[in-house]
Amino acid sequence: MCGHRPRPDRDRREGRPGGQAETFSGRRHLVSAWEAENRLVLGQVAVPDRANEQAALPELLTLLDLAGAVVTLDAGGCPADIAARIVGEGGDYVLALKDNQPLLRQAVADRFGAVIEAGPPAAGYDRHEERDAGHGRHETRTCEVLRNVAGLPGQGDWPRLATIPVVCRVCRVGETETTDVRSFLASLDADAATLLGLVRGHWGIEYQLHWVLDVAFREDANTTRAGHAGENLAWLRRIALSLLNAAPGKGSTKGKRLKAGWDEAFLTQVLGGTVHPLRR
Repeated sequence: MCGHRPRPDRDRREGRPGGQAETFSGRRHLVSAWEAENRLVLGQVAVPDRANEQAALPELLTLLDLAGAVVTLDAGGCPADIAARIVGEGGDYVLALKDNQPLLRQAVADRFGAVIEAGPPAAGYDRHEERDAGHGRHETRTCEVLRNVAGLPGQGDWPRLATIPVVCRVCRVGETETTDVRSFLASLDADAATLLGLVRGHWGIEYQLHWVLDVAFREDANTTRAGHAGENLAWLRRIALSLLNAAPGKGSTKGKRLKAGWDEAFLTQVLGGTVHPLRR
């Protein structure tokens, strides 16, 4: 309950690999489960032809043991039936709320607006703020949480809904300042600090998985199109990345790949799973 248990983060990867996929954008889409605590890819499913990513979620969840896990999804994966599936298998959810739920999103904004107008602290209200600075970048992240909320549109469709976190991220680089505000639905009855940590873990999929696949494995440059070869190669890259993340020693993923090519003992460690135990 303190944010250290495994939490599969689900995100979509739009890639060049694969055949001439007939998804809604005409490109092959892969939906991956990312375990943020240990930086492991737990599963991957290709989006069916002529469908969007939500069609792949039930199959992906089937691959996972969700008992005791916290699953974070972005707005594309925010249907209530997915939340029910997660809770039914013993997990908790933190789901991003965006324009695909307009009435619910507006109701959440109104509730927080009322709290701000009345002046916190309000019953069931919690707040946590973090600040980071480095390399000319200053970032402030604030998480505000409401508990025991009732009367939201369609609230009964969301099983065990316990908290509504809103995360505001303000980033300043030089004279430029950007603000990003996101709302969430959560079955996890946790404090603002814990929920902010879970949201940050989900954001980490961009630079810990997608960015590394682009830079260290040049996934975007891959043009394999024969049959399922593109999807299979994507799986191999994710397996390799998970093994390298778990391998002992410091250094970048690209550096570890080079070391595995030069040092057979290190390669044996990576392939043989002689790694640090998973963090719990």
